[in-house]
Amino acid sequence: DLKEERIKEFEIGFDTRFLDNRLSLSATYYDRTSEDVLLDLPLPPSVGFGSSLVNAATISNKGIEADITARIIDSENFKWNMNVSFTQNRSLVEDMAGSAYYILNGFTSNSSGVAEGQPFAVLRGTKYARDASGNYILNANGFPTASATEDFLGDPTADWRGGFGTTISYKG
Repeated sequence: DLKEERIKEFEIGFDTRFLDNRLSLSATYYDRTSEDVLLDLPLPPSVGFGSSLVNAATISNKGIEADITARIIDSENFKWNMNVSFTQNRSLVEDMAGSAYYILNGFTSNSSGVAEGQPFAVLRGTKYARDASGNYILNANGFPTASATEDFLGDPTADWRGGFGTTISYKG
């Protein structure tokens, strides 16, 4: 009963150059949805098998990419180029076919996985226990204690990524 994974994507962008190609600007926006994502989901032990491969997830990614490049100096013997880039991606697991959490990586304690309503590869594990005021509950040695249940700890994907580069050359 397995179906192939399908990807639907909308992308729009531009690439432009100015000043005899000494300055360039590129930008892209994308909206990508992966449907029928295959996951090896666990089964109840009473079934006799540990897991079953199923079309179990819908995952969306939306983001932007931008890049500016400039040839600051472009003479016969000396060249100096600079570039700046920026990217941002937001992922969201929109559907998990009724499954609560699927572990991608990890064995005990903290793990990375897929959960509906969370970013792809969300980190999950044990937080430190806190009292009603939000203060850490400390043990006899003064160290924070673990909470009784696991929770989502955060998105492993950076809020944004950027880069800055420069190239200088003298006589090649």
